[in-house]
Amino acid sequence: MLDLLNEIQHTVDEPPTAATPERLAQLSRRLRQTEDDAPEDVQPSLARVDGRLDSYRSSWGSAPRSRSLAIQEGTPPLRAAVDLQKAISMARDAIRLYRRRR
Repeated sequence: MLDLLNEIQHTVDEPPTAATPERLAQLSRRLRQTEDDAPEDVQPSLARVDGRLDSYRSSWGSAPRSRSLAIQEGTPPLRAAVDLQKAISMARDAIRLYRRRR
């Protein structure tokens, strides 16, 4: 779970490329599967990350992704990235707490 959250964080932190929207879609699919398999105590945090990731992805808009200018125009607002990063941090904390309680 933490590895997947780290992957999402790394993807968000990297400068966007033409492949970034597809990469985010793949990570979103993996996150949903992880959420389904996660312990009940952790599921709400992962669901929050999933929702923020969807918001982040949808904020990219529909600009064509073939040119660097289009990538810049399609880059999500900073606020969406900050919300996603906060959700990831909270999920990491929930996972660590769950592991300590076990």
